[in-house]
Amino acid sequence: MNRTTLSNLRTTALVSLGVAVLVALLRLVPALAELELKALDWRFQARGVDSTMVGMDSRADVVLIALSDQDRDVLPGTPPYPRSLYAHAVENLRLAGVKAVGIDLLFTKPDPHGPQEDERFRAALSARPDVVLAGRAPTHGFGGLIRLQSVSHSGLENAYDDAPGATIASVEVPDDPDGVARRYWPTRPAPDEQRIPSFGLALARKDRPSLDSTGLPRDLDGAVLLDFYGPRGTFRTVSLGQVVDDSLFVTEEEKRVRAEMIASGDAEGVAAGDWQTNDFDALVSSGTLRGKVAILGTADPEDKDYFPAPMSRDGSSMMAGMELHATFVQNLLDGRALHRLPGWLLELSLALLAGLVYAGSSRLRRAGDTRLGRSSLATETVNAAAVVLLSVLIVGGSLAAFSKLSLILPMVPMLEATLVAYGAAVVGQVVSERRQKQAIRGMFGTYVHPTVVDLLIADPEMMKLGGVRKEMTVLFSDIQGFTPISEAMDAEELVNLLNDYLGPMTDVVKSTGGALDKYVGDCVMAFWGAPGEQPDHAMRACKAALAMQTRLTDLRPVLKARYGHEIFCRIGINSGPMVVGNMGSAERFNYTVMGDAVNLAARLEGANKQFGTQILISQFTLDAVGSRVEARPLGEVTVKGKSQSVPVYELISLADRTPTLWKTLHRGRPTKHLT
Repeated sequence: MNRTTLSNLRTTALVSLGVAVLVALLRLVPALAELELKALDWRFQARGVDSTMVGMDSRADVVLIALSDQDRDVLPGTPPYPRSLYAHAVENLRLAGVKAVGIDLLFTKPDPHGPQEDERFRAALSARPDVVLAGRAPTHGFGGLIRLQSVSHSGLENAYDDAPGATIASVEVPDDPDGVARRYWPTRPAPDEQRIPSFGLALARKDRPSLDSTGLPRDLDGAVLLDFYGPRGTFRTVSLGQVVDDSLFVTEEEKRVRAEMIASGDAEGVAAGDWQTNDFDALVSSGTLRGKVAILGTADPEDKDYFPAPMSRDGSSMMAGMELHATFVQNLLDGRALHRLPGWLLELSLALLAGLVYAGSSRLRRAGDTRLGRSSLATETVNAAAVVLLSVLIVGGSLAAFSKLSLILPMVPMLEATLVAYGAAVVGQVVSERRQKQAIRGMFGTYVHPTVVDLLIADPEMMKLGGVRKEMTVLFSDIQGFTPISEAMDAEELVNLLNDYLGPMTDVVKSTGGALDKYVGDCVMAFWGAPGEQPDHAMRACKAALAMQTRLTDLRPVLKARYGHEIFCRIGINSGPMVVGNMGSAERFNYTVMGDAVNLAARLEGANKQFGTQILISQFTLDAVGSRVEARPLGEVTVKGKSQSVPVYELISLADRTPTLWKTLHRGRPTKHLT
């Protein structure tokens, strides 16, 4: 194996690793993470409705008993209905042959219609241990948030947790970052560090007591992905009015018909019960409920028990909460679960995919003897077509794995790995084409100013360590009161603040021809007069300082709104002889300035606090700019270790740009001496 082959293999391995790491980081980007969630929704939609779950021959083990808006016209009274109505529903469901009943309605308080209603409901619950009631963990609100307090059986809020035949289970359903309900908690934590079954698991165990949820593939928060059978309305639904409408129950419609018969004098029909419909007997005869698990809940959107779901029907993706419970119960009874690749296998797959794309694209270019800048259109077209074809295969393969194997392949990360690896191959050609010139940029671009890099490329002799003494101007800028600001913010927010502040300040420096020396926290250090000649270096620095304050004035309300702090900066400027050049070691150095003149500029920046000013310049800088600026004398400053003091001035504006009134008010103000 020759050196070129080894180099290509090494490069491919590094690209594969780099792409895998980059794609892993991209998964942390909220927008891209949500894109993968939408890709999962697309797979649900593309797979379509499970045909075995719909129609008269539906194999579904779960049937929904819906309290809908239409029932409000049938059932007597107005919501909240008396608990005896639900007791009657439970008893009729048992008569119809259901195996278990889940009531997805929160009964957190006693029945307002009286204690006799509660006793009636308790009696129905106690008759047989086949009912699961919805429980809610006690919560408290703070700042608009609802926080979980406890999820033990006794801690769940339900007025009937003392009923012998009832099981109280949590009906909480997690949602994803985009607000869509795709997952379900099989169990919830209890105060004794144990886990208790959720509503769906407790209900499924009423049908099959031996059901175990420990083998389900779970996310970090303990939730499992729901394998949806279709959009809303997929599960067979029976109205609550049908369930309770037996020979002993009189609906509002029956009352109306009976009244009309009485008014018409049809006493015989009234006595014969011709006004009764008795929907329940027809329901029992159809066998719709026999052997099923029934979930009773609301189907009225006004009750707000609706969630966005992955699949949609008639343009709406909203799904009732009881349908989510039904999906989980049916998943358990079917032994059906969605799986993801293990973490290590996912990263390995992405790395291998990236390596194949990079190596294939690079080899194709080499085979066609093409390079960026004079490449063959045919070769580039083949490369692009290959990437498109691979992307189509990834999408199709992801759908097939999902539909046939219940396996969720990371479709978006795989597409990202493909595109990034292809882009890396393109960039690799650019790099190899300009290898000699980029060697210098790659070696020094991280450490020195881009202007200096250009000079180094033009004159490699400048790469030698050392410096020259020149007459220059240096500027120091610092954020006023930065320490208390930084202590009040977390690290991520502080970094964002500094980026939003330092970016515009640096732009001002560059726009005046200055060289950015370094950032030290919130401090900006810049100089003028090198590496190129700038006879007006002092004036450039003064213009930069004034422009920085103006830019910060415009930026201040934005930063205040974004981070909650008003940002002010203090600037010190001095001109004089200083040493400029490459300082450091042979392995690492920086193009910077040193000398007493530099120290004085740093001293002036800090002296703004004592003088109550924003921009201080030295006598040396004022002598260099002359009457081209407006400046107010303040006093003298002595640099530590030096005996001679230096007069300092507040830089106000460029000449003839200061209001006359301001000049009058500030003329003759007392000065001070700082040491």
